[in-house]
Amino acid sequence: MRTPPLTAIRRLAVARFISLAGSMAAYTALVDLVYGKTHHSSIWLAATLLVTIGAVGLLEPIGGLIADRWDRKSALIWSDLIGAALFVVLAIVGAPWQLLLVALLTALAETPFRAGSVAAIPNLVQDDALIAKANGWVGVGSNLGITVGPALGGLLVGWVGAGPVFLLNAISFVVSAGLVWSIRAQFDGVADEQDDAGSGGFVAGFRFIHRDRVLLVVTGAWMVLVLGMGLGIVSDRPVAEHFAVGAVGFGLMIGIWGLGSVIGSWLASRMTAEAEPVVLVTGFLFAGLGGLGIWLAPAFSLVLACNFLWGFGDALAVVAEQGIIQRRTPDAIRSRVVAANESAVHGALMVGFLLAGPMLVALGAQGTYAVGGIAALGAGALAVTIMGRARPVAGEPPATHEERPVAPWD
Repeated sequence: MRTPPLTAIRRLAVARFISLAGSMAAYTALVDLVYGKTHHSSIWLAATLLVTIGAVGLLEPIGGLIADRWDRKSALIWSDLIGAALFVVLAIVGAPWQLLLVALLTALAETPFRAGSVAAIPNLVQDDALIAKANGWVGVGSNLGITVGPALGGLLVGWVGAGPVFLLNAISFVVSAGLVWSIRAQFDGVADEQDDAGSGGFVAGFRFIHRDRVLLVVTGAWMVLVLGMGLGIVSDRPVAEHFAVGAVGFGLMIGIWGLGSVIGSWLASRMTAEAEPVVLVTGFLFAGLGGLGIWLAPAFSLVLACNFLWGFGDALAVVAEQGIIQRRTPDAIRSRVVAANESAVHGALMVGFLLAGPMLVALGAQGTYAVGGIAALGAGALAVTIMGRARPVAGEPPATHEERPVAPWD
């Protein structure tokens, strides 16, 4: 018996929550463990960032190829199970280089799930009107996991140590795999949709984005926004220091941002397909106002309010962007398009991290947030240019690869 669409999406959302909460807890434990084992070395901390957050962007296209070329449901399950096995290994090894090597492998193992779960949503719901709801619910699960995970990891590391946290994360991956296995529904498109869009290897997603002006502009806008987010992420702790609220205030900033993102995802789940371009631009606008507000805030309470606004806007834009990508991309290549988009965005995030250091010296923590806010507003201005093109025509099915117009610069 087929799992009802909304039940399938709820299970996928719960799987993302469990998996991401465990992963973020494990990431917190990994940073703490490496930091302690290397006598508080900033170089090793930077390396940890590169093999986790940085590696996801570089390796994402490989995961997209696997999710497109293999049975997508099986790819998601095996991604979780291999990740679980690797986190067991992470709990066993001890040398810093071994920890980072296994962490890099876990980042690679997780990439098919990231791209494949987004690509599968239109097939799971089988109703164009439910795509935004599905993306919003999965976004709520993901953002809850990202919000809860670091706090959980911090508490558990102090209580039981890093090794048990890695093992708990392995269990969370197994639970996630079980939830995906329990979904009796089609994760891939029907056979006659698997046209020659499925060719081209892992670079096919980048090529498809380049040929579709809407997706190219949306991806570019997100790169601009996330570059600004990278500046903000690095500035968070100095902002807390500036207002003399220390680690507690820093944790509150992250938690309030997460709360905003959860509410934003929930609200975005109620939008129509026609509203997605407007919601995308609105999300960028809220994020920009949040960044500028942190720059101007005279009190820490206003910083927290602006962090909520930034998280809220980011979540609105994420759900809208995913819907636009899903509707404009044929199933045979959808995982790779999602992966190419995320890879480009992660690259911009890394640039933001690199620029943040000198910018903090030149502008201070709040001044650096101002640049992040301006970047978010710039992303919104860029997205405005394709609002008319991005809006779907009522009753029109997603176009195939052959029907997509070639961009003027091709």
